[in-house]
Amino acid sequence: MTIGQQIRIRRLELNLTQAQLGKELGIHTQLISQIERGASQASTKRLGEFAAFMDFVIHIPLPHGLVAN
Repeated sequence: MTIGQQIRIRRLELNLTQAQLGKELGIHTQLISQIERGASQASTKRLGEFAAFMDFVIHIPLPHGLVAN
């Protein structure tokens, strides 16, 4: 599951629209849409803001062939 998919799923679990989430985080709805679709990557700082506001852990997918120890 991509980072954008994780953000979208959590946003929907919280019954938030992209507009509501954008207002809370101070970012444009268009950027949230792009991140959720994978058309844009969020910075580490922005990912932290998403995770803190929505109270969840974002799992970073490893590149194919890599295994976490």
